Amino acid sequence: MNDAAAGASRAAVAETPGFILVGVARDRISATAAEALVLDPAHAPMFLDRLIASGFGNIVLIATCDRIEAVGYQRSSGAFVEAFVTSLATIAGVETEMVRRSVHRFEDARAVERLMAIAGGIESTLPGEPEVLAQVREAVAAAAALELVGPELDRLTQSVLAFGKRVRTETDVGRHVVSIASAAVGVAREVFGDVASASALVVGASEAAMVIAGRLRDAGLHRLTVTDPSEGRVAGLAREIGARVAPYAGIEAELPEADIVIAGVGRGGYVLDVPRVDAALRRRRRRPMFLVDVAVPADIAPDVHRLDGAFLYTFADLERIAEQGVARRREAAAEASAMAAEAAAEFLLSEAERAAVPALRALRDRFEQARAELLTERPGLSADEATRLLVARLLHGPALALKAMARSGEREALDAATLVRIIARLFGSGNSGEHPGAPKPPKEGA
Repeated sequence: MNDAAAGASRAAVAETPGFILVGVARDRISATAAEALVLDPAHAPMFLDRLIASGFGNIVLIATCDRIEAVGYQRSSGAFVEAFVTSLATIAGVETEMVRRSVHRFEDARAVERLMAIAGGIESTLPGEPEVLAQVREAVAAAAALELVGPELDRLTQSVLAFGKRVRTETDVGRHVVSIASAAVGVAREVFGDVASASALVVGASEAAMVIAGRLRDAGLHRLTVTDPSEGRVAGLAREIGARVAPYAGIEAELPEADIVIAGVGRGGYVLDVPRVDAALRRRRRRPMFLVDVAVPADIAPDVHRLDGAFLYTFADLERIAEQGVARRREAAAEASAMAAEAAAEFLLSEAERAAVPALRALRDRFEQARAELLTERPGLSADEATRLLVARLLHGPALALKAMARSGEREALDAATLVRIIARLFGSGNSGEHPGAPKPPKEGA
């Protein structure tokens, strides 16, 4: 094929609709660009409006604190990328060239696979973030409400959302603790089972201690008491998480009732030494007590862990648990990435099969029309004559078209030689007489 025909072929292919994903992920660009290209999720509707004004529909925009991704089913991928770049530059108030250097683009199979990975939490800085799937679902709903989701994109997004759920249920991507607070909740569950039946005492309302207390609340814990040397400031903090405030001087009275103790005073000297904790455990008849020391310097004497019934974890202990959880999630993410590639391939195969249906239906109708015309014109033909004439009639048009293409060098999207190979593949007319995957004829007597 000459250069002109090759150019025409590429132009024709470029006009074929396909999936494209263009975006900016903050963990993949420079710190300067990441800071400049932060898009407040509240600006997502404005971004969509600009893309629509540029002439694009059939799009879903995912805008979070970590990423901005636009996925669409478009004819012109280049124009779609340029609309994304100029729109983001305008909204972020930065030079267009900065955005252009920072964007990534994926098309067809790679676009589908990446969107699957995003919804599954595989592409997140911390794999398995549960809010990502909800953000994708909300973005799809917002685009659908604006009638921006066509049938192709609708099928893709529904498959993507289903894949996101599958990753959460079939892999360990989101199952391991990855923060100090979640590690503390995990240990509490190991000690007590259901934390809803436990009670907790926060001694020293530091930020770290209150975060853990809040996470325990989220996990179902109902009875929570907070005490702090500065009783004036602790009242407001306690109200935020629905906790009772106890006087700091009354720790001895509160300690025996606490299944979980979170220490965060950090003023130097042990707030909870061995005698004090041992006395509380005796009153509890050695029922387990989970103690978390997140204070710097430490609030709980290290030897407390030797007491029968005491389970002492320091900030460093919880940090190690969290680091192990991150490592396990990343291992699971590698497994889930393979799942995303497989799911993307299956989706695109189903789309290809769907796209072939109208052409096959039209071909069947054309063949049936030719058969009916032949029988009408020559009603008395024998079966042998009828089939021979029908085959000749069906092949007449394609034969003339192939010859014309070969002679004229027309600027076709497919040259004659390529079309011949496709015909051989479709009808098994190559050297072997059959094509890969073609059903074998039954043996005689089978």
